[in-house]
Amino acid sequence: MKSLYAKLIYKNVCIFTFVAFLFNFNVVAQTLTTQNGGQTGTSGTNWSISGTTLTVTGTASIDASTVETALGNGSLTIVGNTTDFDVTISESIISSTAGNGLTIGNDGDTGQIRINQSVTIAGAITFNGGYVYTLADVESTQSGADIILKASENVPGSNLSNGWIIFTNLVDVTTTNSDIIIWSNAANRTSGQANNEVVLQGNNILSTSGGKIVIAGGLDDGSNGGTAADGIPDGYAYRGSYTGEAVDIRANVTIDSDGGEIIIRGQQNGADTAVRSDNTFNINNAGAVTIDGKNTGIYSVLFGIANLNVSNANASLTLNGTTSIAALGLLTVTTQGGDVLFASNVDDATDGETTVNGFIRMNAGLSITTNGGDITLGGENASATGYAMGSSNGSLTEGIRVDVSNNLNSGGGSISLKGKSYAASVGAATGAAGVMFFNVISGVVNSGTGTILLDGYSQTSAGNAIAGILWWNNSTASDFTIQSANTNANALPSTAFLQASQGKLMV
Repeated sequence: MKSLYAKLIYKNVCIFTFVAFLFNFNVVAQTLTTQNGGQTGTSGTNWSISGTTLTVTGTASIDASTVETALGNGSLTIVGNTTDFDVTISESIISSTAGNGLTIGNDGDTGQIRINQSVTIAGAITFNGGYVYTLADVESTQSGADIILKASENVPGSNLSNGWIIFTNLVDVTTTNSDIIIWSNAANRTSGQANNEVVLQGNNILSTSGGKIVIAGGLDDGSNGGTAADGIPDGYAYRGSYTGEAVDIRANVTIDSDGGEIIIRGQQNGADTAVRSDNTFNINNAGAVTIDGKNTGIYSVLFGIANLNVSNANASLTLNGTTSIAALGLLTVTTQGGDVLFASNVDDATDGETTVNGFIRMNAGLSITTNGGDITLGGENASATGYAMGSSNGSLTEGIRVDVSNNLNSGGGSISLKGKSYAASVGAATGAAGVMFFNVISGVVNSGTGTILLDGYSQTSAGNAIAGILWWNNSTASDFTIQSANTNANALPSTAFLQASQGKLMV
């Protein structure tokens, strides 16, 4: 027999370890666990159901079938009688009654939500806890029924805040034309020491068949272009004063919204990257995509190999970073008439030319195809009308740098690249260029009937790789082609001193 076990601990301290994440901390909480057999009495024995609410008031074991029966009669909310209510689902909860949702925990609860076995119901699903630890699939089969995972904080008395949401390897979250909202850092930490991040440990699929997918945190206050009080976080997942990313997307993760909007926001305070993905990260069939990293360290957004595919007509893709945007593997972006915008160093108006700044660097190639949309790489503000700015780090001085391959095809949209080097002396093969293409085997900038602007600004007066716009190619590099069918006399403006070390530049 399946059962649901619930226990309330008023003053005892429970010490436990998540070995998989190397987290060790103390927690005072209640516990709710699905398991086989052992129900302690009926309603009224340390737990009770009144209308649509199941309340735990002491140590209790409750059959999962009791929960499923309640879901057959209507939506169900499961709560404790204190905010430190722990929930562990160790036996699956399944309900096919259309429209009846499941909510576990109250908004602002500080206990753990631990999902050891799958939850599949034909209604909305909401988990509220101090943190949410997801080790099994979560699925809503009803159209219009959202899945929300929300973590406030579970503070055990040390510096750990534990307002995180973690999905272990091979765990998927699925809806049908409904949103997936992954909301960490509901306490809205924006500085200091905290671990209120979101982690997808690898081989995860988030799929909505038309709904939004949001990975973010903070308040629902209308900031960052959001809408206040719409049930979607408008701030950032946050991790500060610890190594590790605020949004940590590991190997072979796919986000597929089938036309729904995708929003990812993460903030670090300089100890690591704000938003990072490993090889291979796929965004498939998306509506508008926004990936927003906020950091005081070098990288705001950092990819491995990534394929970002926007399928909705005219839907845009935007990468924002207060510091740098980079990819260690090939970054491929495709839209269907939507604009592509990479905006680094967007807080330049407040921080000026600091040692961190915000460059754009593609270590293994960049491919962008927009089918009519504009392509803009720049910085200083969220519209990228200014320059991406190189770092004082001796190997990261270029404003914009693309290695190995560069294929920008707008199909009629305008193309603009604006980069400024940091004012530092550099050595060979590093470059002090505003815009630099390094050992590019395949180089194309083709706007169709659109215009092309290459604007490179070098601030360096010492070194052997100095230019506003620099092509630095070895003997194996191929030709680099810049092409526009626009007949306007200003279709191909360039602002820079141009230098090509080897190969041909064709305009």
